[in-house]
Amino acid sequence: RSMDQEHCGRPSSRLTFDPDEMISSTPISSSRRGGRDSSRLPSSSTDYDTVNGVIEMVKEKKQLREEVDEMRNQSMMSEHELEESRARVAELEQQTRNVHLYATIDLRKTDDAVDYTVEEEHWREDKEEMERLMKEMEEKIGKEKARADQLEEKCKRAETDRNEMVERTTIALKRNEKQCKEKEEKMMEEEKRREGVLSEVKTRMEEAEKELMEEKEKSVKAEEKMEELKMERDELQGVNQRMEKEMDTLTKRAEEMQRSLDAVSTEPQHILGLEGKIRELQQRHTVAEEAAREATKHYQDLKSMREEEMTETLAVKTKVHEQKSIIESLKRTNEELEEKRKESVKTSEELRMKREEERRRISEMEELRRDVDRRRANQKRLEDELDIARKMSEEAANEVRRVKGEKEKEEGRMEGMKELRDQLKKKMEKEKQESVSQGMMSMIWN
Repeated sequence: RSMDQEHCGRPSSRLTFDPDEMISSTPISSSRRGGRDSSRLPSSSTDYDTVNGVIEMVKEKKQLREEVDEMRNQSMMSEHELEESRARVAELEQQTRNVHLYATIDLRKTDDAVDYTVEEEHWREDKEEMERLMKEMEEKIGKEKARADQLEEKCKRAETDRNEMVERTTIALKRNEKQCKEKEEKMMEEEKRREGVLSEVKTRMEEAEKELMEEKEKSVKAEEKMEELKMERDELQGVNQRMEKEMDTLTKRAEEMQRSLDAVSTEPQHILGLEGKIRELQQRHTVAEEAAREATKHYQDLKSMREEEMTETLAVKTKVHEQKSIIESLKRTNEELEEKRKESVKTSEELRMKREEERRRISEMEELRRDVDRRRANQKRLEDELDIARKMSEEAANEVRRVKGEKEKEEGRMEGMKELRDQLKKKMEKEKQESVSQGMMSMIWN
């Protein structure tokens, strides 16, 4: 009895339920996630929907935690009641032994016999109460077994769902990491190609600038040459004008000499002198005409050269304009390439951040997997404790059956003792009557 009382003082020493460990090892079932098909893997656009599943898992954990807390309290109460029942059984056994002892020692005393009858009535009432409590305990133990089986099945189903979720999330994270690597490789190739195009554009721009500088130098030289030609043309125009003035002067003088010749036609010597002057003037006029023709020819040559220079200058200006337009287009292309490079750098940064996020998610998933393994161990320990609780329940049921058997045996012994007591009472009455009759006979004889 002292051992039973000591055991009653520790009702939760054999079976301990940890709701945090029980809840943390129970993932969400597929039926509670809105009927999502667990056989299909999520697409790349919904790879991160598992985070919502984890949030729903936390909500389910809270609900399951309340159920497990209630289960734990009921289990502790049932175990405590079982210990109290054992203590009551031990106390009743002790009372039964005391009653047997009183019945065998003080059976001849009438008052003790009456006390024994009262004690027997109390014992019968306690026995009926104990049987009722035993039945209630058996019903509670059956319910606890059913609840334990349901909880075990629920834990297994939740573990299966969690394993599926972890597997799907791991596959999705691996696929995302692979896609990120492929995108990063493509971005690197695109960056290299853009750098090559940019270097080629820079080379072409440098060549175009060199050609433009050369064309500018040629244009400056052509303008200088045009200035020289203009100066020569002005000089030739001045010479031509002077020669025209001289021709006009000579023509006027020839006309005057002709008039004077007509006037003095009677003077032969003077006529001869005038004819010589006329011939001289004609020669000078011929020389002046040849010089004028040469000057005109030179002027025409200079004019054609100037036109050629103007044509070349226009061609150079056209080429310069084309080069400027090419340079502007190259600058715009360079700006576009620079913007694309900035966008590629930004995209690379986003991809790097995304990769970091993926790595962080992978580390979280690894941590979650380790947590799952740890909680599996806790779940296994809880299953072992549930097995121990079942064994204890079976032991309690066996103990109840044993107590019932002992009670039945004790009832049989009590019936035998009652019969023995009746026989002893009859024998005592008979002996009393015999002693009374012997006393009366002795008195009569006396």
